[in-house]
Amino acid sequence: MAIVEQKQVSLSGKYLSFYLDEEEYGIEILKVREIFAYTSITPIPFTL
Repeated sequence: MAIVEQKQVSLSGKYLSFYLDEEEYGIEILKVREIFAYTSITPIPFTL
């Protein structure tokens, strides 16, 4: 008979989640250094 060891990882806590492209990511809130607010993009003349 084989002995199976199960480890449970606790993922409880506070996380900052965000999207890049169509994927969602999350990091522990205590590892966040700074949060920048979204600002409107300034167009640059003669660029595509």
